[in-house]
Amino acid sequence: MATPRPDLEAVPVSFPEYIADTLFPWLPRSQRAGVIYNQHLQADGTAQTGRSTAPDAVTGLTGSITRTLLKANKANYTTSEVRSRYGMDPAERDGYADLQHAELVMARIVKRAWWAEIEQMVADAILKKDDATDISSDPAPGIDAAVAGMMDLGAPGDIYLVMSNANFVKLKANATVKDRMKNSGIVLGSGGDARAITREQMAAIFGVKGILIGKDLHWKTGVTTVGKTYEDNAALVVVPPAGIAEPNEEVQLGRLVYYDYTNEIRKYEITSFHDDLNDIDTVDAKGEVALLTFNAALAKTFKVVDSGDTSDSSSN
Repeated sequence: MATPRPDLEAVPVSFPEYIADTLFPWLPRSQRAGVIYNQHLQADGTAQTGRSTAPDAVTGLTGSITRTLLKANKANYTTSEVRSRYGMDPAERDGYADLQHAELVMARIVKRAWWAEIEQMVADAILKKDDATDISSDPAPGIDAAVAGMMDLGAPGDIYLVMSNANFVKLKANATVKDRMKNSGIVLGSGGDARAITREQMAAIFGVKGILIGKDLHWKTGVTTVGKTYEDNAALVVVPPAGIAEPNEEVQLGRLVYYDYTNEIRKYEITSFHDDLNDIDTVDAKGEVALLTFNAALAKTFKVVDSGDTSDSSSN
């Protein structure tokens, strides 16, 4: 029988620079399935002017005020299991001081594997778009136009450009991007070497708050699909501010909904057990998650590079 291991859940782990829950913040729920009310983007209305405030001679009423009713939208969700399990046979286990040390190693690995799957879920949701606009030949104007449009949406948060590290390297090498860098006062390296361009500098020329870079494992090779070019994609995303309110209160892109074990704000539960049949000590991480998108317009996906282009940023 599996034993709950809060001590292993508390083990510190060194994670990569994951960006999943920056784009889709966590939202705990005490039920595995249900309904989440959420606000959709509302077009700005026009305030009323010129209303007569003088009482009508007959009715005594003043001019009426137009009232617009708001109604939250509903999104059904059902969480699905996200599971990571690792084990050690006796020969491997005996290489550690004791079982506790072996379990610590397994706990770190299952936690990294669990979070890696969450990262892939979000990368798929952002980049796997068949309608992504191809701006790879001249990305700057396309990004400019999209940023201008997203600024008018009125959602809380800032606009970020999101992509894999490999695509960030290739985008730096793009001729129009480098030309903008020169015009902004940034000095490129010898022969136009673009490798020294930073995230902050690229964000400045595109007028976005920042650049969020995901691991190639998830945001490049992880979205590779036969017959598609998702691996060439990047996205502009309105990233919600930290501590954003519930979806029924504030407009937002979406949430990572998770079943909250025992109401302790736990995204997953770690257990351990000994497999007597195979004599294998095992550590398991189990969580239940649903990714929900409420306002798709808060993420705009583009094809920003051409994977067939083998140009090197060191010489372009």
